[in-house]
Amino acid sequence: MQNTKLFLGKSLPFITAVWAAFCPICYIAPLLIGVGAGSTLIFTALIGEKLLIVLILISLLGFYFSYRTHKSLIPFAIAIIAGILMYYGRYINYNLGLSYVGSAGIIGAAIMDIFLKRRHRDDCESCKDTTKGKHHDK
Repeated sequence: MQNTKLFLGKSLPFITAVWAAFCPICYIAPLLIGVGAGSTLIFTALIGEKLLIVLILISLLGFYFSYRTHKSLIPFAIAIIAGILMYYGRYINYNLGLSYVGSAGIIGAAIMDIFLKRRHRDDCESCKDTTKGKHHDK
């Protein structure tokens, strides 16, 4: 067993060097990984915060329009709280757990909003009347 470890310890650098000689892309890989990580950090630092705020505001606008349809403030309120949690957890407190809770809150509010829209559509008398007027008996 000692001989095997000694053999691998002495020959592994040689095998790696030979492998790298036949694989020139292996020399570039650390550079590409570094550039990719750097561009991600630059994106997060410069654009990430503004983009998160814009996306949260767009989702709140959508929840507001849905509120006008089904008149239930619960999904809109959950989305506001969840958006605040996402921003606070990501950029103020640096707690990803809060950010994930905020994301789950927005997803939950969206699911609740879908169910409220369907229930409103099924219960809406004016919606039923407009669909009856579209059928033409010949």
